[in-house]
Amino acid sequence: MTARRALIAGAFALAAFPAAASADCGGVVASYPHGWRYTYRPPLVIGDSTMIFAVPYLAKQRMQGNARGCRQWREGMDLIRARKRSHSLPHLVVMALGANWVITRGDIEAAVRLVGPHRILGVVAPREDGGGTSSDAYNVRRAGRRHPKRMKVLDWPRHSAGHGNWFSGDGLHMSYTGAAAFARYVGRLRRFAAPPGRKPLRL
Repeated sequence: MTARRALIAGAFALAAFPAAASADCGGVVASYPHGWRYTYRPPLVIGDSTMIFAVPYLAKQRMQGNARGCRQWREGMDLIRARKRSHSLPHLVVMALGANWVITRGDIEAAVRLVGPHRILGVVAPREDGGGTSSDAYNVRRAGRRHPKRMKVLDWPRHSAGHGNWFSGDGLHMSYTGAAAFARYVGRLRRFAAPPGRKPLRL
């Protein structure tokens, strides 16, 4: 059984026992940039267990971080919907998911529609077990070419290639060094933080 098939099988097992899944996956780890004084909300970065170490570093990049173990794309979408309902969704939303399931073209198109035409969706192309790339990253790159004005792609597999010390033994979960590098890389999107007509975020 390949690592990816084992991961999918494990996801089905957790789905069958939601109480156990919740205990194994842990709770939400979140951060908010200190001293935020702009009239708009800081960018929101949504991630899974691979992003947990990066959450405090994202705050230093003046971005909100929200990560939870076992989080799939669907849960990330639910978080965006909840923020929209509460009128707290920022102009820039970044999805850093894909470790716990596949990312289909339909998933990405649905996220573009959900964020809407007046916001920017950032998507981090995910690494796979062992540090490789897959159809998930391909689908992210393809969608970025399809929506160049509404979607911004961060190609994490290519950016992190050759940096083995950024990851644990699985080549997927980040070390503290990798988490800091990841936050700096995602921080490149801060130039899209401000809605049109608002004071831009100083980098």
